[in-house]
Amino acid sequence: MIFESDVLGIEEADGIRDALLSCLENEEPLIMIDLINVNKIDLSIIQLFLSLRQSLHNQNRKMVLINCTNGVVDALKLSGCSQFLECSYE
Repeated sequence: MIFESDVLGIEEADGIRDALLSCLENEEPLIMIDLINVNKIDLSIIQLFLSLRQSLHNQNRKMVLINCTNGVVDALKLSGCSQFLECSYE
């Protein structure tokens, strides 16, 4: 799953929630969320990612955020969630 928007915030939360829910319906063991175009992310979206992570964990599945920009990494650190959301650079 790739997000094209520069900013992911509360305005996009409903659409993002629906997209993330569709990830739960497939049976892929690893869900990769590509944030290459995202420079800003707010806490509402981080919360959605945390919720997806927990739901996948309950199904013995995993998610990873890939191509995280500095803005995304900074937001995860500031929110205290960087230890829970794996962010890689591919």
